[in-house]
Amino acid sequence: MFIDHFALGMRIPKENMDIGPKGCMEKLLSGLTRYNISGLGLSGGWVEDVYVIVIMGGSLSFMRNVYRRILANEDFCALLCKDRPFIENNRLARMPELESFGMVDENGAFLGGNCCFGLTVR
Repeated sequence: MFIDHFALGMRIPKENMDIGPKGCMEKLLSGLTRYNISGLGLSGGWVEDVYVIVIMGGSLSFMRNVYRRILANEDFCALLCKDRPFIENNRLARMPELESFGMVDENGAFLGGNCCFGLTVR
């Protein structure tokens, strides 16, 4: 997977995917605002039996802020794998390409992706 700048991957096990990819994205985005992720790209897809969501394209300090916001989102964190819930840059670079959901613009809309389930960021 090509990584532009810094990235953060999140792992969700198959047994927590009863709400589907759209439900997972809704829970993730519920804890973020467009100001937190404007200009970042999102991707997602299945890697073996784990659904992976990747947020990428920010500076280190910007991505640390995103990480803190995600950790504060208890509903989303409850979905994550108990063992190694997050994936860092070097491991993401060795992963297969995931479906691009696009980049979040300043209005919270996703631009240029294949699909993001019609979601926007508040």
